[in-house]
Amino acid sequence: MDLFSPVRLGWRVTTGAVDLAVGVVRGLAGPLLGGDDEPAPPLSRRPPVRPPAPPKRVPTAAPPAAEPEPEPLPPVTELLTDRKTIDDEPELVETEGGATAGPELHVDPPWQGYEQMTAADIVDRLVLADAAERAVVLLYEQQYKRRKSILAAAAA
Repeated sequence: MDLFSPVRLGWRVTTGAVDLAVGVVRGLAGPLLGGDDEPAPPLSRRPPVRPPAPPKRVPTAAPPAAEPEPEPLPPVTELLTDRKTIDDEPELVETEGGATAGPELHVDPPWQGYEQMTAADIVDRLVLADAAERAVVLLYEQQYKRRKSILAAAAA
């Protein structure tokens, strides 16, 4: 006895019961609906499915005409020498206090109430945070408070 014999037996019983039920319904409903007296073929005796016929070969067309080749690009050195720039090196500007000015980066707190949270609470929240939230916490801490435990948790 193989593994699928109970399944096959169940299938045969089911299809036989369905065939019987369809025959009874057609036998009772046929005269009422004016149908023909021809019995319906059983469901389990369907004709086998034939595989589709292979596709017919279609003659191929002539290959398309070759496109003309584009003009070659100028050498890279020629492209670089034609480049017009204002300055090749950035210039630092002195401010009133003697410090140099550069680009500023302002990072808002990662979430509402962040400033009131303890470092331990923030580290606990970072355990479940996604990469984007950890990156914002890392930027914020690097710029403002620089707490080592939070920086380590955010970088992990």
